[in-house]
Amino acid sequence: MNLDLHPDLRPCQLAIGAERAPLLVIDNFVANAEALVADACARPFTVRSRYFPGIRAEAPFAYQQLLLTRLRSALLDCLGMPEGALTLSMCHYSRTRGRWTRNIRAGPGYIDGSTDLFEQIAKQDGVCNRMLVYRRNSLHSGCIEARFVPDPNPSTGRLSINSFIDWAPT
Repeated sequence: MNLDLHPDLRPCQLAIGAERAPLLVIDNFVANAEALVADACARPFTVRSRYFPGIRAEAPFAYQQLLLTRLRSALLDCLGMPEGALTLSMCHYSRTRGRWTRNIRAGPGYIDGSTDLFEQIAKQDGVCNRMLVYRRNSLHSGCIEARFVPDPNPSTGRLSINSFIDWAPT
């Protein structure tokens, strides 16, 4: 699979909350998002983590390389890191399933908006071919309504690619 950045790539750097936590929003991320969806449809999804409310499959090597090479400068800049080595400790397609957040509040469901425990200070809509980059210690949640019904088909359901980007000094 060949992947490249979209010719109409639209990055936007934001700072969120009182801590001014970095958030990089990139619309029109990859030139051929349909190829990633087709690839996801061909992969088996399995439960990978008790910390993610869905099932996962490894993202293609081409996607991982696109992040580490073509986005390298933008990633370092967004995360406020000097030159160094970037690696991915995790890079998976992710599909959302139903039951989650029982440890955070009574009953099933996702956090969508502010609650008694959490204040929503920012929101980015889920848009096809949009990439969000933020520090992994930023508390975050998909804005998924309580009436959400998961669709198991990656081509019609809620599909994302989630990655942990690690930095080390060189």
